[in-house]
Amino acid sequence: MSNVPTLKDVAAKMGLSEAAVSLGLRHAGNISEATCKRIEKVALEMGYRPNPHAAALGTRVRPGDAKGVPLAILQRSLKAGAGLYPIQSIVDGIVERSSQLGYRIECFPVRNSTEFPRLLRTLRSRGFLGIFVPPIGDDFRARDFDWSQFSVVGCGRYDQSSLFHTVRQEIFESTRFLLDEMIRNGYRRICLGLLKHDLPLLDDYARVAVAKISVPPRGKPTEVFFSDPDEGLSSFVDWVRAKKADAVVGFSLGHYYALVDAGIKIPRDMGFASLHQYDDTDKLQISALRTLDKHIGIVAANRMDTMIRHHERGIPTVAEQITIRSDFFPGTTMPALKTPR
Repeated sequence: MSNVPTLKDVAAKMGLSEAAVSLGLRHAGNISEATCKRIEKVALEMGYRPNPHAAALGTRVRPGDAKGVPLAILQRSLKAGAGLYPIQSIVDGIVERSSQLGYRIECFPVRNSTEFPRLLRTLRSRGFLGIFVPPIGDDFRARDFDWSQFSVVGCGRYDQSSLFHTVRQEIFESTRFLLDEMIRNGYRRICLGLLKHDLPLLDDYARVAVAKISVPPRGKPTEVFFSDPDEGLSSFVDWVRAKKADAVVGFSLGHYYALVDAGIKIPRDMGFASLHQYDDTDKLQISALRTLDKHIGIVAANRMDTMIRHHERGIPTVAEQITIRSDFFPGTTMPALKTPR
């Protein structure tokens, strides 16, 4: 006979119903916060561990329930006039997968960190179990807020290591793959064009690090140029010409169009690849990394589901990072050279 305590044992110890104990452990229903904490304390002392499969059944909705268990996506802009993060394609992945798992999603735009205390209280009172958080801005001091009632998953790009379990685009290996492809195709004077961010992102550090160690045979390390988005790319084009580049990796298609508008023939004069694929890259056959943003959202929803089923809440002791590597779209703009230029 097993000595492992059950939900029934915890309920008997506390003089509560099994349903009340189950709700208290999930911080759900109309159970007061004080009672929830008391239930957790007794369960811990008794050595009770929830069955994740039973927890899943208790957490998810039954088929035909149109509402679903509510989860929140906090969206914010990193600067005035910029788009919201997480970007829409990540949100689409979260919504699609969460719906399949029995949850429903609501999005909440957030302007700055002063809105968090009130918003978190509102979400708690409305029975939200989980929150997807956006990239961190310079005013987002996550440790200042009480996340203890929520499972929290970060998604998207960051300017520092996240305090939460995070799903994001993998940068280092993807960038290295792209530069290695150029080197294998015979390019020797490769230039990397990036955009300045108000806050240097972890992505920026990774790309610069890859450039420093990517050295073609009989060539030089890949050189890097940061352009100010507000000043255009003319300085970037002048720099590429001065370096006599035979290939360019651009942050986006903006770099491609800047080179073409300056009269540079791609790929006749130089090869080109983009770090981000957009709709135009397929049409124009531009070599590019294909960021799997929707898949990032799907994986984030799966991670959230696991955390809810296992009652993982608040800021974790050790934050995990799940990185999703980009696909490569070969295109026609960085063809193999018969002889290096």
